[in-house]
Formats: sequence, structure tokens, C-alpha cells
Amino acid sequence: MPARAKSLAGLPPTYISIGSIDLFIDEAILFAKQLAFDGVLVELHVYPGYHHLAPAFPNAHYSQEGAKSSEYALLKALELV
Repeated sequence: MPARAKSLAGLPPTYISIGSIDLFIDEAILFAKQLAFDGVLVELHVYPGYHHLAPAFPNAHYSQEGAKSSEYALLKALELV
């Protein structure tokens, strides 16, 4: 479990997308900081007004923005862009 690991070194590049009003924002930011501290390439996106269930509303502007960002990160990881 990454939260209990003494070091996160060696993990693959990580993409984190979180909303500013998500209940888990503090944990997501802490995880991103620890990844960066341990030398892991991390991409963190914090969306203003975005909440934990935003993907359940795919027609909302903020959900579309988050989905595009996630898709692009996946395509980068697969070296398709």
C-alpha cells in the first residue's frame, strides 16, 4: 500500500486528477508531494469546483475537461502522442 511505504521511488510516472472540493484532496496532494520527493514523475491536476462524483456527470464542463486531461495522460503513457 503506497500510503504505508517508506519510499515511493521506482513507481512509474503518475497522473493524479482531483477536484478542489473532493473529500480526498488532502490525501491526493500529500501523495503527489511524496511521489515527487521520492523522484517519481508526477502530474497533478486540481480542478476548481470539481467534486468526487464529477465523472458521474459526463455532460458537465468540468467533467469533460477532466476526461480530456485523463485521456491525454493515458495516451502519453502509451506513447501514442
